[in-house]
Amino acid sequence: MDLLFVFCIGFVASVLSGIAGGGGGLITSPFFVLFGLPPQVAVATAKFGGVGVTLGALLKLRGTGNVRYEYVIPLIILVVICSLVGTRLLISLDNETVTRVIGGLLLFSVPFLFLKKETGLVRIKTSKLAHVIGYVLYAPVVILQAAFGSGIGSLLPLIMTQLWGFTFLESAATRRVPGIVASFTSLFAYAAYGVVNYQYGVVILCGSFCGSWVGTHIALRQGNVFVKYVLCALLLVGGTKFLFF
Repeated sequence: MDLLFVFCIGFVASVLSGIAGGGGGLITSPFFVLFGLPPQVAVATAKFGGVGVTLGALLKLRGTGNVRYEYVIPLIILVVICSLVGTRLLISLDNETVTRVIGGLLLFSVPFLFLKKETGLVRIKTSKLAHVIGYVLYAPVVILQAAFGSGIGSLLPLIMTQLWGFTFLESAATRRVPGIVASFTSLFAYAAYGVVNYQYGVVILCGSFCGSWVGTHIALRQGNVFVKYVLCALLLVGGTKFLFF
């Protein structure tokens, strides 16, 4: 029954992540803590879910034309470095203060979804400076995502739409490619530190794969406007949770 429960949690969290392009860690990492795993083991084990989310989304997104391939190689290099830094942070830092900061960032980011009506709904051209700022902001988000989970990855679609001019579906598709590299990098590093529960990890990977496929299917059918409001809801819920609970 425990394993079935883990599968279902992975499925539900990944449906949301598949729709919004991120945020599944809002559910999976706290769930494993409540399930009795130490915080470091909970975050590390939840990374199996990240692998499942990425694989399920990539399977559904292949051939849709939403991947911006010119960004893939730079993002792969960036996420490998940042994921290794993030795994080291998990091992060495107390995450209570960091989760408060993450909560503030999630809430602070919500108004930016609505600054321009077309942002995230159609592809727009942005400046070179905006692209540089995007990479500068992308790096610490990936570091925090690797270190603490907690749904911080839901900020990445915001960076990609606001600063790089992606649609929400393009941001989801494009970040999944380097995302699979980041997930495996984090997993290998956590395995080296010995903080992974493999039994729960494999089960949540399977649940997350199925949920991500379903969530991505829903996102493709409903379109960018629907994705925008689901992402907004996740940011509000996540920010409130980490700041006040």
